[in-house]
Amino acid sequence: MPMRWHWLGRWFSHWSWFWAGAGLLLGGIIHITTILALPHLSTNSAWQRLSFNTPANDMQVLPPIEPGLEILPLMAPDVRYALCRYDLERGPVIVRAQLLEPTWSIALYTPRSLNFYAITGADLKGSNVTLILTTAEEGGGSNLPFLKGSGALTVAVPERKGLLLLRAPLRSQAYSPATQAALEQASCRPAQVPAQSAARLQ
Repeated sequence: MPMRWHWLGRWFSHWSWFWAGAGLLLGGIIHITTILALPHLSTNSAWQRLSFNTPANDMQVLPPIEPGLEILPLMAPDVRYALCRYDLERGPVIVRAQLLEPTWSIALYTPRSLNFYAITGADLKGSNVTLILTTAEEGGGSNLPFLKGSGALTVAVPERKGLLLLRAPLRSQAYSPATQAALEQASCRPAQVPAQSAARLQ
């Protein structure tokens, strides 16, 4: 009888270690999955908020960022922002902006927070930039002949809806008026084909 209880004790001890190890492994997987999912979930919820609060295809200059009031993850208080929730359901969208400093940038995101394009002031020969947001199905902007030779950059977007974020880091508060003016001049609008160009397309 003592030997039988000894064998049962060893059997229970073996399975106890097994379940303890399995529990630790499962807990680790859940922890890592949660950490990896947080940026996606927070940005996705931000996209939902922007869908209700901002019009499509219109550049919106954001007020100075205050800690705890960021509408998107990783927004810094020493950076000014403008954003556009673009929608290509009715055709290409044209973005025009000034990137006054090498550190200024434009980034494009899908609604699920995937960053698929970025350009900085350091990438440009001048400060002005024009982006044509289009899809491969629309010919990559080839149906906009009036923009040929304008220096516009064509960006093929993976989805018809997404988010454009214009970042303007501040050197100091003395640059705030010039930064505000440049952000207010930025635009994000559906492509308007002039009548003469439209006639050539027919």
